[in-house]
Amino acid sequence: MKTNNNMRPVFITLGITLLIGASVRIIAPSNYVSKTSAFIQEEAGETIFPEVEIEAVSAIVVEYPSMRRIYQKDPGIKRPLASITKLMTALSYRELIGKQDSISFPVRIALDDIEVEGDSGFLAGEEFLADDLSDIMLLNSSNDAAHALASSVGRYFLSDHLSSQGEARGEDPRSVFLEEMNRRSGLLGLENTFFMSESGLDISETESGAYGTAWDVAKLTAYIMSHYPDLVRITVSEEIEVASLSGRTRSYKNTNLLAGAMPGLIASKTGFSNLAGGNLVIVSDVGFQKPVIIVVLGSSLAGRFNDVHKLYLATKQYYQ
Repeated sequence: MKTNNNMRPVFITLGITLLIGASVRIIAPSNYVSKTSAFIQEEAGETIFPEVEIEAVSAIVVEYPSMRRIYQKDPGIKRPLASITKLMTALSYRELIGKQDSISFPVRIALDDIEVEGDSGFLAGEEFLADDLSDIMLLNSSNDAAHALASSVGRYFLSDHLSSQGEARGEDPRSVFLEEMNRRSGLLGLENTFFMSESGLDISETESGAYGTAWDVAKLTAYIMSHYPDLVRITVSEEIEVASLSGRTRSYKNTNLLAGAMPGLIASKTGFSNLAGGNLVIVSDVGFQKPVIIVVLGSSLAGRFNDVHKLYLATKQYYQ
């Protein structure tokens, strides 16, 4: 169980005052085909505001749901994704167990779940609802939650396969879950995206846990917004309180410092690692019922927020 806390807005010194956004309205594409990239067309794109200078190595701004590009900076460069990976982790768990089951699906925290990098305050043996763990994973970028979801849902998937096919696959549950993440990447037409971990943590000093492009991240985000908007709705909150099934509660803060400071914010996910640098994807209504997806990859820890804010303001001005 979780609750949102009304927190004082987080203000960031960006040099420009945030403008007041319009009301949010999400319009799903009528021709969208589930589990395909049919509605997403590769376009040359436009760079409507080339004067905007950003730190990020790669970036893109697209209209949603049309996916028309209105800004791009090397959007096809393959980059380490870091915790942007967790968008695919959330999508895969939801599609593997189904929306109805995810509401009541319990996940028991194992010792190896809490041994990964970071500390989310979990105790070995306690249980959470899968949806609550997903919220912690996306809002607070919890690696523990990502590991627990991958292990539990992978085990569930193997068990379901056993009952329906009558044969054991003899595979590690997390490996099976990662296979499903990469299978979905192919189904969605994310041609330059692949995952080697459910969290996106760097595997070594030279190898990331996941790679992808800004364009692929935009496509993945669009798919989630069209099919499972409830998955990422929590990511606009500044802080949430989540209770385990035993009733123990803990508060989790959003890793996106723009939450609470950006009008019209609809969804977001941060990412940062030594190899990736600073990554950020947001969905925001910039006014006049114009939702856009903004992706920056390869910025800095603080620079990713500045980059997205600059692109947000430039996009907002373009539509006025």
